[in-house]
Amino acid sequence: CKDGSIRQVEINANVLWKNNRFLHTRCFIHDITERKQTEKRIQISEERLSLALESSGDGLWDWNITTGRVYYSPQWLEMLGYEKDELPETLDTWERLVHPEEKPWIIEQLKAHFLDRSIPYNFDYRVLTKSGEWKWISNYGKVVARNCNNIPLRMTGTHKDISDRKEAEEKLKASL
Repeated sequence: CKDGSIRQVEINANVLWKNNRFLHTRCFIHDITERKQTEKRIQISEERLSLALESSGDGLWDWNITTGRVYYSPQWLEMLGYEKDELPETLDTWERLVHPEEKPWIIEQLKAHFLDRSIPYNFDYRVLTKSGEWKWISNYGKVVARNCNNIPLRMTGTHKDISDRKEAEEKLKASL
């Protein structure tokens, strides 16, 4: 630019021929600087989230309530001993892994959170690992999208392995 700034552009060109003779070229130049800057900000934001989750050891889940599809982050899967693409990304997967004694209570908490945003979806429960062991998980979640009738559409949250803490609590209880 005249002021010395640099802009990113996209150029589309059309060449018009008639009877194998060149007539003219039509070019359109679109300034895409803002789009590229936004893409870069999104990339940095995604990288920060990924690094934060990796360093915290937390697993991320993101549930499309309408379709039943659930994204399970690599950390979420690794926490339970699974590899990427080893578990279907569905709500059924989560339901199969939750300890059967705790599932009814968890479903109650989920329904309560669906109906009332002020009721937190934040508690601990056991989940089955690939090796067949039960691991204690601290789960934090929140409905992040609702339709115009206040029906939940999307929910997201994190899982944290708290098995060591639960084991320490049990040992302390037993020693008293």
